[in-house]
Amino acid sequence: MMAFEPVVDGQILPAVPVDGVAAGSSRGVDLLVGTNQDEHRLFLVPTGVADATEDVTVQLIAGALGLGREALASYRAAAASAGETLSAVLTDWFFRIPAIRLAEAHRGPSYMYEFAWKSPLFGGRLGACHALEIPFVFDTLDAEGDPALLGPAPPRPGWPPPCTRRGSTSHGQGTPAGRRTSPPPAPP
Repeated sequence: MMAFEPVVDGQILPAVPVDGVAAGSSRGVDLLVGTNQDEHRLFLVPTGVADATEDVTVQLIAGALGLGREALASYRAAAASAGETLSAVLTDWFFRIPAIRLAEAHRGPSYMYEFAWKSPLFGGRLGACHALEIPFVFDTLDAEGDPALLGPAPPRPGWPPPCTRRGSTSHGQGTPAGRRTSPPPAPP
């Protein structure tokens, strides 16, 4: 269901990443991992899939993922539409649960975050979608090109941004919930 996913080839990627981490490949390295509240909306809202999604589609996809009726009912209760339900299910399946599993498997300090600031685009329906946190994390809110997801007037939080204030490090330059003591790193 995702167009691009890591492929274990035995050389560049010798094992499924979470298995390698569980085996100790990242021992001695602190882990910062997190997700955005509405990750999958980036793939469903701008394409119109969210608006076209019907409940039967959500049931079929949830069933294919092994999601039981009670769990699906919980997702439905928290969503305003079938498209929002599908987005929440897929956000958990592809992003949130793998991030949690990675943090659980890591043999060292692990810090998790959830980014929740919502983009005003698409009438606010884009939410805190995939990749929206990047300009906040790398302090590039004023960089050319970033407004594509941010909208015309993104907030200017103090450092660290709201997503990293609780239970995270500042790119290895502090302690959980610590404040940055040096300029943010340049984006890759």
